[in-house]
Amino acid sequence: MNKLALLSALCSPLAIAGPITQIEIENNTVLFSTSSMAPSSVACVAEDKNQLRSISLDSHSGRAMYSLLITAVAKQQAVAVTSAQDCADLAGVERVQSLRLAPNTSAGNSNARSIGLYASDGITRIGTLVDTAHSKNSAYDSGRYRWTYIDNEGGVDYKTLTISYNSA
Repeated sequence: MNKLALLSALCSPLAIAGPITQIEIENNTVLFSTSSMAPSSVACVAEDKNQLRSISLDSHSGRAMYSLLITAVAKQQAVAVTSAQDCADLAGVERVQSLRLAPNTSAGNSNARSIGLYASDGITRIGTLVDTAHSKNSAYDSGRYRWTYIDNEGGVDYKTLTISYNSA
């Protein structure tokens, strides 16, 4: 089931990866664009902001996505953006539902330049991170974080690490 969800996310026309070309913060909302981002077709988007996407810093998932953006800029890697199809974070700007860090497949790429997933010792690298997600069940104040990675052992299958939590 996880492979099917990952495959559908990777094949989505709204998730074309590209390097970040602009990033700014307006109030508590991150605005950014990528070189591959098509103008938004969502009805609520203002004409002068159709190349921007928004992420709210008021949520855990928004702060995690902002960290992913900053990491992508620092590592010069592309991100794939999936739309939430609304303007809930900032009027006139399309909201992001999820981000995916695109693996750097350029010649000469090494693990030293990719985002890694490490064992609890902080030293042993177990894979290269390719996707993150967060879901929250507000009725029970619980949720789940999910990281998808490619195994360093040369496997071609994606692997998933999931952590569930209760805030109460």
